[in-house]
Amino acid sequence: MKNPMIFIVVKDALIANMLKYELQAQRFTDIHLLPSAGECFYALSKGRIPDFIVSDLQGNAENGISFLQSIFRLNARTRVLFLLSAGEEFEASHVMEAGATDFVMRSSHSNLWMKELIRNICYLRKQALAS
Repeated sequence: MKNPMIFIVVKDALIANMLKYELQAQRFTDIHLLPSAGECFYALSKGRIPDFIVSDLQGNAENGISFLQSIFRLNARTRVLFLLSAGEEFEASHVMEAGATDFVMRSSHSNLWMKELIRNICYLRKQALAS
């Protein structure tokens, strides 16, 4: 996994673009912004299989779990990381039980969540290179 493909499936364009910028600063180059689950599935149907997907819940935990299950039906090796907002702590346990790789709690007060998310992706990438 020299240059992993990353899908950012986040409705908020500002958040998605900030995350893309920060990932590019860490020398990730194969990054695709897909603002909806539908666009993500379209890309997947065309044979574009990412190593990582970063997603919000797409509305609620049930949508997030359904999204996750659909991803795994297409490729069980894709690692899915969720961005959760304040008030979605309960949903975190549900997406983790459903097989999410990780989640990060997004805060409007700082961008520390973004650094944590990128650190997690870097760690997972190193782990994949070692195996």
